[in-house]
Amino acid sequence: MFLRLINENSYKKAVEIGVYKGQFARYLMCNSCLDYLLCIDPWENADGTFNDFLYNECLNNLKPYADKVEIRVNKSLEVANQFTDGFFDFVYIDGNHSYQSTKEDIEAWYPKVKAGGICAGHDYKNNGYAISKLMSFTGRGRCRVKKAVDEFAEENNLELNVSQERCNNWWIFK
Repeated sequence: MFLRLINENSYKKAVEIGVYKGQFARYLMCNSCLDYLLCIDPWENADGTFNDFLYNECLNNLKPYADKVEIRVNKSLEVANQFTDGFFDFVYIDGNHSYQSTKEDIEAWYPKVKAGGICAGHDYKNNGYAISKLMSFTGRGRCRVKKAVDEFAEENNLELNVSQERCNNWWIFK
């Protein structure tokens, strides 16, 4: 679905927040017209230590696209202010799934989307898959993406779109 929107609108610049092993980033680069993809993730374990395995998996997955992909080992909020508003065509949020983190990511990154672009994310619905995956990897509580996304859309009078696939992607056109 996002590939169709990216390619139909000739989007060139995107950011993925929460990259994990880099599979979605690789999928985007392999199948879209993107010229630049910024990948942001702290690759941090629940105890605060760096996860070398996941980081190296990401590097390996994105190696063929090294000329178009920038990888930042950081928290997304520390990176957002380094980009001007309207810089990105497509923002994809799949970071920490807590209510507070999701809300902060949307508030920080939505302004970075150009007019006609898309702010989107993953795991909209609080289903068992998203919760168990999140808890087993980060140990950081429950998935509260839906609440944060719904509030942001309502507070800003924005139309929210939600897919019907397993983990339910969400998106807002700007």
